[in-house]
Amino acid sequence: MVQTQFHHYIPRFILKTFADNFSLSNSGFTLDTTGPYPSSFKEGKPSKLRRKERPRYAINVYRVKDLTSSLVDVSKVYGVDDMYRDVNEADCMKFEKLLGRHECASAAFIRQMWDKDQDLSLTRA
Repeated sequence: MVQTQFHHYIPRFILKTFADNFSLSNSGFTLDTTGPYPSSFKEGKPSKLRRKERPRYAINVYRVKDLTSSLVDVSKVYGVDDMYRDVNEADCMKFEKLLGRHECASAAFIRQMWDKDQDLSLTRA
């Protein structure tokens, strides 16, 4: 039985930029994507990356229905449970894993654009 998983429809790497305590230097971000895919989808013990203490990022969220705003951790907003689960696949999280790989590559590119100390050049293949 697969556990329920919270899927963000706005990626966390974007949401975190709205937090007061966010900066590229404290985000724990690395451009090294050569390693194995994060083991967060594997059953069993959490990966070393997940056990490591990370900074928490909270953003102000306005709720139109209640006309209220509150400070909420980015891990708990702008997403729904099991949005990418495909019950017709043997690996029901196959699509989520694929999206995660693309999100990682996109995040690396966007962070390079934000980094003022790094030259970025685009070429057309």
